[in-house]
Amino acid sequence: MKKITIILLILITGCNSTTKKVSPIYNYSIDATIKGFKENTMVYLYKADIKITNPKPLDSANIIDGKFKFQGNIEEPFLAMLYFRDDVNSRTPSLTFWMDFSDMVINANLNSFNSDFVRLNNEQLKGSYLSELNNEIKSRRDSLNKAGQRSKIYDESINFIFKNPNNYYSVWEAYNFRTSLLQRNLLQKYYDTIDEKFKNSINGKLIKELLDSKKIVVGEHFTDIIAKDLDNKPIKLSDFKGKVILLDFWSTNCQPCRKQIRDEFPILKEKYNKEDFVIVNYSLDTDYNTWRKTSISDGIDWINIADLKGYKSTNVLNYQVRSIPKSIIIDKEGIIQHIKLGYKAGTLEKELDKLL
Repeated sequence: MKKITIILLILITGCNSTTKKVSPIYNYSIDATIKGFKENTMVYLYKADIKITNPKPLDSANIIDGKFKFQGNIEEPFLAMLYFRDDVNSRTPSLTFWMDFSDMVINANLNSFNSDFVRLNNEQLKGSYLSELNNEIKSRRDSLNKAGQRSKIYDESINFIFKNPNNYYSVWEAYNFRTSLLQRNLLQKYYDTIDEKFKNSINGKLIKELLDSKKIVVGEHFTDIIAKDLDNKPIKLSDFKGKVILLDFWSTNCQPCRKQIRDEFPILKEKYNKEDFVIVNYSLDTDYNTWRKTSISDGIDWINIADLKGYKSTNVLNYQVRSIPKSIIIDKEGIIQHIKLGYKAGTLEKELDKLL
């Protein structure tokens, strides 16, 4: 199956402690009837994480007489997506919903879907408290958006997680709104209110790592990074202490990142090739083959490392990478001299000229 790029334009919600375990053998089931698909169309169940490159399906099935069923076990709730593919690869919408510990029943019609990505509503998905909560909150956000009050969507989300701290949705939401929460000094306050169960969730642990990470600011010493290159060789950022380091965070699905790599970095490498200078590209990709293929096609012939954990990597959390490209210039003494978000030709060269 060809690589699928997942782009989610919705905000979703999560699980609470009242959701039921459906069987001693499995803890979720999806019983679906969706009219309008060709017989034997394949349906794939994905964990719909927009930060994952080249994701792998969790399960798959054939649609027979408009019906299909999934059941299995998950460790904790997550955003899920159903992706469809028939024998001629006709374009059909993908369906997003919140996977939790429950029996879920989908009853819908393909003709009723009016966009490439559809969030299942309460009529289309039943049997889950989570979907009801999801749609309730999404409706409030949609109303604010239509009223031209988009800035209040953040306040709506933050107010919700503080009123309802102990559920998987709130923890997920807190992590996704971490920038705003950190700016308002509220992330630690939120983390302190949640139960151990949620502190030990995937996103709870990410929040904890973020809170414990050293703040990356100009004038401070760099934090070491340990990762591997494309040949599986371990490399540490501290290996290059004594040189001016251009540390750049990127990924294969970030077009500005790749433009900077192709257009600017070869020029910088050539200009400072007789200086104590090194470029270290850190990829946020999660699939090795995708990372390797793009690195070769874009001509990366300098230090290029990753740990394939994407935005959930400790290295990425330590450098508070929330958007890319993010470029950091470190001097020969290991002191951070410049931090740049985004790509603007000439900016990094101007800063490097001050040090080389």
